[in-house]
Amino acid sequence: MLSLSKHAEPSRTLLMGLDIKDHRPVPTVLALVNRGQNPQISPARQPPPPTAGIMTEIAEAFHAAFRLIVTFDRDLVEIVLLSLGVSLSAVAIAALVGLPLGAAIALARFPGRPVLVLPIVAALTRQIVEDLWEDYGEQLRSLGSTPFGSIGTLLWEGRITLLTALLAGFGRASAEVGAVMIVGGNIDHLTRMMTTTIALETSKGNLALALGLGLLLILLSLLVNGAATIAGGFSRRMPA
Repeated sequence: MLSLSKHAEPSRTLLMGLDIKDHRPVPTVLALVNRGQNPQISPARQPPPPTAGIMTEIAEAFHAAFRLIVTFDRDLVEIVLLSLGVSLSAVAIAALVGLPLGAAIALARFPGRPVLVLPIVAALTRQIVEDLWEDYGEQLRSLGSTPFGSIGTLLWEGRITLLTALLAGFGRASAEVGAVMIVGGNIDHLTRMMTTTIALETSKGNLALALGLGLLLILLSLLVNGAATIAGGFSRRMPA
């Protein structure tokens, strides 16, 4: 006959399938399975659902991204300033070349003219100057001005509307990914822009920096669109 002492180890006792107090056999998990019953596992031992872990990681990434923005992280600020510098430089060059080119295309008539309307600044400038020439062309010709001699006057007259073309060019430059990677190579501290950094850091799993730059890029896009809307509304309210 098996007797148990008061100092018997619980694990050894449970392994034998006996109760410590009254020495009666207790149903083990193996016994329940053999009887066809489904043993209930404690909820505390059940693994958490996969979605909970994913949501936690996303929340932590957003928290880290906001911390990078609020604390003005050095790498984040460097990438943003480099992106703004390159985008503004591109807009300045496009304005110097695209505005006169778009006006010349709008006033000139030659074969293959639509093919040249490729850059966004020149294309928008062409449309704006064409509309202005329809409104003021007869008056300018009566003053002895030629179409090409009227380019400066038409550009000045449509300066507010042309601002929307420059803002559109800035938005196009700041949102570019493929061309920047092909031309610049996405070199750290030299040609790594906001969009290319977002693509790179996302592929590496560094969601904090990618989300931080993404939030700033969204904010920049909202500011550009808001400025373009205000400029367009102001130009419509201007007296003819």
